[in-house]
Amino acid sequence: MSNRCINFIEAIEREAEHCKRCERAIRSEEVYAAACDEAIQHGVTLTQESSSYTLADNRHTVVFYAVTNVAFVQRVGTTRGEVVEKLPEVDVYDMTLMFCEGKFQ
Repeated sequence: MSNRCINFIEAIEREAEHCKRCERAIRSEEVYAAACDEAIQHGVTLTQESSSYTLADNRHTVVFYAVTNVAFVQRVGTTRGEVVEKLPEVDVYDMTLMFCEGKFQ
């Protein structure tokens, strides 16, 4: 193949990767928006900082690390929290639903 064809194919591949990244970012924003709506309906505070999400109410706090799929739970009035590592593959919306259902109490 000529260099021109190779350059053209590489440009198409770069564009496809860019489109995938954009779609992931849009989906991520939509999932976070849905999680915020769910949290508001249940009176739960949901915040995002970098790649972690914090869910809190007057009984406990859960910090969810989406990259590693690990959550840290701390109950109000305790000095130590616990790590929840055996989570199914979830996103922030799923974590919000589990939090609202009382799975971490």
